[in-house]
Amino acid sequence: MMIDWDYKEIEKIEKHYNQIFHVKLNLSFFMSHYEEIYRIACSDMNILPDLLDNIAYYTSNGVNAKHKIILHQKDEEKIEKLSLKRFEQREKKAHELNKGLIYLYEFQINEILDFIKIYPQWKNLIQEK
Repeated sequence: MMIDWDYKEIEKIEKHYNQIFHVKLNLSFFMSHYEEIYRIACSDMNILPDLLDNIAYYTSNGVNAKHKIILHQKDEEKIEKLSLKRFEQREKKAHELNKGLIYLYEFQINEILDFIKIYPQWKNLIQEK
């Protein structure tokens, strides 16, 4: 199934974060490789960085991108188990936001950088400015 990305909105998000972060996001790369990134992360029992997970909501038809991906039953079961990790991620995000936007942004970019350390094949998610 094709994911109907809302390219205009995602471009706005990318522009916004590229003004803030010390590295440049490449959300076009993310969208073109989303299915593979999502499948591998889930299969490995890892969650996507918060900011990247949120991009999955930006579709023109309102269907979250992750709901367009058909997974094997064993991976579906893993996704259910990942809910605790996602809850912990949300708590960390809220904690950082309570300290201020600078801390939230640091949390968001560090999650992406840590993700790339685990999956160096996705290094094109970011570029040096």
